[in-house]
Amino acid sequence: MEIYTDGSRTPQRSGWGVLIKDGRFYHCLSGEKKGATNNDMELTAFFEALNYCKGKRFPVSIHTDSMYVLNTFFKMKDGTKTKDSAQYEPGSRGWVYGWDLSVDRPNLDLIKKIKEIIPTVKISSITWVKGHKGLEGNEIADQLANGVAPCKLRMD
Repeated sequence: MEIYTDGSRTPQRSGWGVLIKDGRFYHCLSGEKKGATNNDMELTAFFEALNYCKGKRFPVSIHTDSMYVLNTFFKMKDGTKTKDSAQYEPGSRGWVYGWDLSVDRPNLDLIKKIKEIIPTVKISSITWVKGHKGLEGNEIADQLANGVAPCKLRMD
C-alpha cells in the first residue's frame, strides 16, 4: 500500500488530504478545520493515513512533503537528523521518536495521538517528497487538501 499525505492553509480554509494506492484501487480521504495552521493540517493528514491503515496486514509506504512531520517524529533527542533525513525505515536508527512530550509544544494533542497509533500500523517506510514537482500522488493529495479534487477518483 502506498500513501501520500498533504496539508494546506490558505486565507479561506485549512485542509488535509490523503491518497491511498491499494493495488489497483485508489482511496481518498480529506477534511478541513477552521483556523488551523498548515503544520496542524500536515499532522492531521499523517494521522488520518495511519488511522486508515491501523490493523491492516499489508506493509505501508508513506510519502509526505512535510519536513515538519518527519522532524517531529524522527529527529534524535539532541536535535540532530537521523541517517537520511528524507527516508525512515522501522528498526533503523532513524525510527526514534524525538520530541519530549512532557514539554508543551504546538499540536501536542495530535502528536500524542500519532505516537499512540504508529505501533498499530505496519510501516515499511516514510519518505519525504518535494511538493509541487509533478509527482502524481503528491499532487492529488495537495488537491484533496485544497478542496479541489473529488474524493472519488478512477485511475487506470
